[in-house]
Amino acid sequence: MLRKELSHKSTKIIKVKEAISPFGPLMLNGNIKHDVNKKILDFVKYQLSVKPDHQDEIVVSKKETYQQHSVVNGTMQNLDYELQYKNFDNIVSIAINDILKIYFATYIDGIRPYMETSQLKNNHMNITACWLVKMCKGDFHITHDHATHPTVVSGSLYLDVPEENIEKEPQGSIVWNLTVPGKELRNNTWTHSPKNGDWYVWPAWLPHHVYPFQSEKDRYMISFNAAFPT
Repeated sequence: MLRKELSHKSTKIIKVKEAISPFGPLMLNGNIKHDVNKKILDFVKYQLSVKPDHQDEIVVSKKETYQQHSVVNGTMQNLDYELQYKNFDNIVSIAINDILKIYFATYIDGIRPYMETSQLKNNHMNITACWLVKMCKGDFHITHDHATHPTVVSGSLYLDVPEENIEKEPQGSIVWNLTVPGKELRNNTWTHSPKNGDWYVWPAWLPHHVYPFQSEKDRYMISFNAAFPT
């Protein structure tokens, strides 16, 4: 597995830890700065308080498949952009856009030795979908991907993870899996047990799943998709 430390690319609101390539695809991870993480969490809880019974058909939830039954005790809602813009200084969009800029720059740095990058049509990615997730006891995600056109990358921000969830790994852990022939020189899976403030971004086509957990406390996070501008 390849790893590259990237702390020098941190911004005012997010910390970048490293670029990793467990089995080929580029993934990035880091932390949201504490005060920013608290503000985003406050927004998520605020949106849920003003829309307590609202449930959306989320882009990753495949209709008429088992995936729609994975988060049954908690809630999945599309991000209310106007709400976070007016009341929380657009904080969610700003944090995700910082992550996307760093991911794109890291990707370009990786391919520059092998191909001409000056003629690329795009130099950034836009958020195409963003949703908040409140996971409760027993909730999980079956294996799925976010490979819906025109999505290029996906990511998650872990805002509030119950302490007992962390201590009882792999409960609540996210697992990326690449099950294709030719495993001699790579791993098939990569697992992360999230903590408060963690973030990850990865190619949207990469399959992943989330183990259930049994905490009596709820877990709050935000997920997103992004694509190149058209």
